[in-house]
Amino acid sequence: MSDVADRVHSKHCSIGADVSLPSIATGTASIFRVPRARSFDVYTKIAKPTCHLSRNVSGPTPTDSSRRQFVLGTVTIAATGLAGCLGSSDRPEPVALTERMSCDQCGMVITQQPGPSGQTYYQDNSPEGHDPPARFCSTVCAYRHRFATGNRGWTPQVTYLTDYATVDYSVREEGGARVISAHLAAENFAVTEALEVVIGSGIEGAMGPAIVPFGTTSAAEEFVSTYGGEIIAAEDISSELVAQQ
Repeated sequence: MSDVADRVHSKHCSIGADVSLPSIATGTASIFRVPRARSFDVYTKIAKPTCHLSRNVSGPTPTDSSRRQFVLGTVTIAATGLAGCLGSSDRPEPVALTERMSCDQCGMVITQQPGPSGQTYYQDNSPEGHDPPARFCSTVCAYRHRFATGNRGWTPQVTYLTDYATVDYSVREEGGARVISAHLAAENFAVTEALEVVIGSGIEGAMGPAIVPFGTTSAAEEFVSTYGGEIIAAEDISSELVAQQ
C-alpha cells in the first residue's frame, strides 16, 4: 500500500485531501493521507496527475486570438472615444487673421497689434457683420467676449488662441514696456483645452498685460523662468482674473 501511495505522490506537483485507493491484496479500500495542495483528481483505480505541462504550439490558440481581438477592439473604442471627446472630427478649423480685420470685442485692427490673439466659434450664434469665427486682437479680448456673450446665452463651440510653443516669438522694448510678437497664421492657433497660459508676467500685448498661451508645459516654464508669471490651464481663466488684466 505504501508503494502505491509513493507512486501517486511522486506523480503530482500538487495533491490534496484524503484519498481512497483499492487494496491490491484484499480488494478493500484503504485510506492514506496525501499532503494538502491545490488540486487533485481521482479516478476509479489510480490518482491522475494535474500538473500543468507547457505546450510548444505554433500560432495563436483560439483563446489567444479571441483575447487579441478583444484588446484591439478595446483600443479602437478608446481611440474613437478620445476623438469624440476632443471633437477633432467636427470642429471648425482656425483661420488666418492676416487680412485687415477688426477685433469683435474692442474694434482695433488685429494686424496692427502685438501679442497673442484669438478666435471663437459659437454653437448657435455668429459675430455681427461677418462669418464666423469671432476674431480678437488679444487673448484678453477673446476671454472678455466669451464671458460677455455667455451672459446673453451664447455657447462657445471652440476657442483658438495663439500657441507660443509652436512659434519663434520675440520680446521687444516699446514705449517702456516689454511687448511680445504677434503670430496670425492659421497653424499658429490651438484649442484652449490643449493650452496652458502664463499670467502676471509683465509682458504686454494689444490690451496691455498679456495672457500668453503655450501648448506645452516646458515651453511655458521656460517663458516664466525668463519673464516671470504664473502658469494655469487656459480653460481655468475666470472673468475675475481677466478683469485684473
